Amino acid sequence: MTLRWLHISDFHFRGGDPYDRDVVLRAMVCAVRTYREQGRQPDLIFATGDIAQSGKATEYAPASAFFDAILAAAGLERRQLFVVPGNHDVDRDQGVGLARTLGSEEADRYFAPARPKPHLTQKMGAFRAWYDDYFRGIRTMPADSTCGPVERIEVRGCGVAVLPVNSALFCGEGHDHSQLIVGRRCLDDAIAALGAQDAALRVALIHHPLDWLSDIERSNIKTRLAGEVDVILRGHLHENEVEGVQSVAGRVVHLAAGASYQTRQWPNRALYCTVDGAELRVFPIRYEDSPTEVWTVDPSLFPNAPDYEGRFSLHRFAPAAPASPLSAVTATAAPPAFRSNIPTRGKHPFVGREALLQAIEATLGDPATDKLLVLHGPPGVGKSELAREFARAARRRYPGGTFQLRMGGGLGALDLARIGSNHLQLHFPPELPPEDQAERTLLALAAAPSLLIFDNVVDPGEMRPWLPRAGMPCHVLVTSWNETLTLDWAALPVPPLSDRAARQLVDEVAGDGVPAATRSALLARSDGLPVHLLPAARALAVGAQRGRPGAPLTLGSDTEASFRVPYDALDAGARLLLHAAAFMNPQQIVADELRRVVADTPAGDDFARHLDACQDFHLLEGADELRMHQLFAAFVLIQPRDGALQAAVDGLRAAQWQRCVALARAVDANPADDGQVYRLLAYRLAPADWLAAGLPAPGEEGEWLGAALVEIGRFDAARPWYERAVSEAERADVHGRVDHESLGSSMHQVGYCLTSVGDYATARPWYERAVKEAERGDVHGRVDHESLGVSLHQVGFCLSSVGEFADARLWYERAVAEKARGDVHGRVDHASLGASLHQVGWCLSRVGDDAAARPWYERAVAEKQRGDVHGRVDHASLGLSLHAVGFCLSSVGEFADARPWYERAVAEIERGDVHGRVDHASLGVSLHQVGYCLSRVGEFADARPWYERAVKEAERGDVHGRVDHESLGVSLHQVGFCLSSVGEFADARLWYERAVAEKARGDVHGRVDHASLGASLHQVGWCLSRVGDDAAARPWYERAVAEKQRGDVHGRVDHASLGLSLHAVGFCLSSVGEFADARPWYERAVAEIERGDVHGRVDHASLGLSLRRLGVCLAGLGDHAAARPWYERAVAELAQGDEFGRVNAEYLAIARRSLAGCIAAIDGAQGVASPDAG
Repeated sequence: MTLRWLHISDFHFRGGDPYDRDVVLRAMVCAVRTYREQGRQPDLIFATGDIAQSGKATEYAPASAFFDAILAAAGLERRQLFVVPGNHDVDRDQGVGLARTLGSEEADRYFAPARPKPHLTQKMGAFRAWYDDYFRGIRTMPADSTCGPVERIEVRGCGVAVLPVNSALFCGEGHDHSQLIVGRRCLDDAIAALGAQDAALRVALIHHPLDWLSDIERSNIKTRLAGEVDVILRGHLHENEVEGVQSVAGRVVHLAAGASYQTRQWPNRALYCTVDGAELRVFPIRYEDSPTEVWTVDPSLFPNAPDYEGRFSLHRFAPAAPASPLSAVTATAAPPAFRSNIPTRGKHPFVGREALLQAIEATLGDPATDKLLVLHGPPGVGKSELAREFARAARRRYPGGTFQLRMGGGLGALDLARIGSNHLQLHFPPELPPEDQAERTLLALAAAPSLLIFDNVVDPGEMRPWLPRAGMPCHVLVTSWNETLTLDWAALPVPPLSDRAARQLVDEVAGDGVPAATRSALLARSDGLPVHLLPAARALAVGAQRGRPGAPLTLGSDTEASFRVPYDALDAGARLLLHAAAFMNPQQIVADELRRVVADTPAGDDFARHLDACQDFHLLEGADELRMHQLFAAFVLIQPRDGALQAAVDGLRAAQWQRCVALARAVDANPADDGQVYRLLAYRLAPADWLAAGLPAPGEEGEWLGAALVEIGRFDAARPWYERAVSEAERADVHGRVDHESLGSSMHQVGYCLTSVGDYATARPWYERAVKEAERGDVHGRVDHESLGVSLHQVGFCLSSVGEFADARLWYERAVAEKARGDVHGRVDHASLGASLHQVGWCLSRVGDDAAARPWYERAVAEKQRGDVHGRVDHASLGLSLHAVGFCLSSVGEFADARPWYERAVAEIERGDVHGRVDHASLGVSLHQVGYCLSRVGEFADARPWYERAVKEAERGDVHGRVDHESLGVSLHQVGFCLSSVGEFADARLWYERAVAEKARGDVHGRVDHASLGASLHQVGWCLSRVGDDAAARPWYERAVAEKQRGDVHGRVDHASLGLSLHAVGFCLSSVGEFADARPWYERAVAEIERGDVHGRVDHASLGLSLRRLGVCLAGLGDHAAARPWYERAVAELAQGDEFGRVNAEYLAIARRSLAGCIAAIDGAQGVASPDAG
């Protein structure tokens, strides 16, 4: 016979917006029409349940429209469609008061022919009404039986008998597994009717897998069906699946269709099945959403089969001789060579566990021996999938089979019994208890080496009865988060995925369509837990296909389920301990702090025992410093709390808040106390976390946290506290008064947090608002001029930080005037006043007016030496002003006078700020400048140790540990300069290359000074040139040109420095005689150097060198007349000297000789002058 059918299932028609569903099902209708046109026309359509979502009458109207559409697409009539109900076709609201399941004798009485069956008439009333109406005149759903109507239909001259079986009667809320009843009396009658049909093929339809039937009838019904039907079609599990099952009664092929619709986000699947003689061919299809909505072949079910179509033998039609085993791509009626209930992994990748797989194999050893290994680790870490992957990879080691047993609730014995009946072809008497069936299965496993996986073991006592007996050739893998199991058996810890493996997994699953930032956010949140990574990456991939690449990364159902079991297994005290730990910093829970905050709660009564329980389950790990996975912390915080737990948690939160505030005040008073800082960082620091817990109350406590976070450099964390303080301060008091002084102070701190991370544009409006508020004074109208001056200062700082020095200077001068007036009590903070005086000088220095700047710096030194209002001297700040005086002197070439100022700066900065903290970055800058003074007078040997000390300090960063890579690069550059200046070019080059690498990383805010980077690139080239490798040097010079053209961090171009690199490119060309190519580079160099440095100062010596090289190029081309003016200009410029007026007599003499030779060549007094180097 020849026959083809389409098997569809699980539609879940419901109310609400049908758009998503309609897209998928319209595509299915189109696909059926297309396949029909291509010759794959079905003769029948079978729909195996879950037509509706909740068994309501209103849900079936769209089902009728869909079935009509798909029948039309297939060219069929309603009589050629067969439908059975599923669990979602049960109206559970109508099942109140009805039995959840039945015993054996109860079932026999319930299914007596004349007895009412309320589960069918009440719970499935809407489905029955729809069924009878839709198939009116064709067939009617039985009112007193779960089976039928049995029907014979003629297809291509052959009879096909269809047996519908309703497995959904006893579906209820919660777990239906092993609860469902079909009724043997109903099936006996239906099979009798089936036997009366003259049919070439017998097909049974049922929604649930037969394993979901109750123990009282499962074996009996499986045996009856296996002996009477050829094919069993089912749905429910939403996955395409094909299995040939052999029993004593015969062999039957089970076909499971995936869900036809379960939202576009999840796989939607169906099956085309063709019977051709004794062969059954299965062609799986699935829905795809990108780039177009289409149903197409599903290659995942038979990945190695031709055309991805599986082939099976139908037992009743097979030849009498035994069939040979199938290849990997073809199924047969013979017992499978490989026994397993391990599901296929599908196409998702398995990464990062290669070493663990090897360790499992090495530990288990010879499969002919008995061995048990515990895989233990935190919930969600992937222990179960690791065990399954080992089973897949090592299947050839275990001819007896590889099987997984679920632990908990007695499932282990039931799973063993099913393995016996489904995979080992064991036949159990119907009345044999499941435990006895499991025992027989266990003994049968002794026939050949096998592998058992005991999955998610909590209580080892539940596992022990089913462990293989001593000497059996059976390996056991146990997965558990209960660490106590490792005391009795060999164990292998399973950690989260490494960062590299986690990124590989997310990249492969999510794909390039998901933005890198979104993938990184998922990685940061998941912290290596596959239970969250894999489904979340899948969801992101689907979202990206539908134009929603930024889907929220929430806890998935798999993640919650993985966490819930160990959480529920703990007693109340341990759970309360978890609630305390979850509200701290999950990656740095200081054990002493945890003990302190739970001391007055039930969790503190026996702290060590509760902590041990949490650690036994891998929910907390560590010793003095504990860690909790951030996803588990999120899970704990959303758990429902009864009255007692809620009250205990409220008390916890209050204790945690008071402790956090106390630590913040201590850190603000002494930020150099690393112990207090460490303890503070163990707590949650975001206002949103505390506000969600109802804390803190309005007041200044939150500002203490902001102040402490600023002191330790956590500016982004501090800012929200000050923003909240601004909102509170803007509210008037009970008398309607606003304290503008306090409001301005909070606004100032918001701006300070922004400037500290380099966001000057956003910070400036906050400072300007702070100025306006400070000018209005406190509730009594008193103006704190010191506070006002501080905000004025910061407006100037925002301007000067982006290169607007003229405008900034005005704000600094206003700050000086205000600070000199003192606070509300008239007290002058001389340290603060000195800071503003310093910044006025800084603005003058930055525009090249060092002479005008120096008096401001000297005034700043004098003020800072007097200290703050308490007389405390900030030696670090004083060192900066001493440094600046030195800079004014060194910038005009007075290196001998400048050096003592820099050395004083070093001495002060080494003493630290008012808290004794040393800013190593600032110290490095002053050490650098001492070296600079020495190197500028040619004392390179003495300069080099200062630069090397500067490098070491710069690597340590500022008081917050932030490294200014630009400043570090400058000092590395200068070590190279000292070496190259004494001819050690090979060693120097290494330092310059390090300088390039550091400068490319930018300053503390990530800003790259391209001019400075270009200078170091230039020097790498220069080292190569000096050893004669101009070809290798030229690319470095060209890179230097490109960087210098981009300017410094403010975009200012140092044309003099740019000219030097242009000159160097020209030199590389002219040194090998390419005068024509070199000439444009020298001309560009002359043009740039004439424009001067960032302050417009022209280095006439450098200009003279480029002018002379232009003359050399022209002379080299034989045009001495054109070369002469360039030589003349070169002599004139060299005679003026460098930026300090110093004349290099050697260079000047060379230029004069070149000019003389040129004149001689022109006059013909002697031969053509040879171009010379220089």
